[in-house]
Amino acid sequence: MDSSSAPRREHRLIMRVLAQWREIAGARGVPHRSQIDPHLFGEDWASCLLIDVDPKPECSRFAFVG
Repeated sequence: MDSSSAPRREHRLIMRVLAQWREIAGARGVPHRSQIDPHLFGEDWASCLLIDVDPKPECSRFAFVG
């Protein structure tokens, strides 16, 4: 296989994470927390964060900060 037919890895972190997020979420738009597996994001997980959003914004909290 030559370099022109090899799959290209997206260079932009945000696009890689967004693609994985969309794959996990499917048609829902937002995945369930239980669907988010750090291993799916690979080394990009260290640049991610999760927020537990509460109906009262002041009660929301960071669940993970990479």
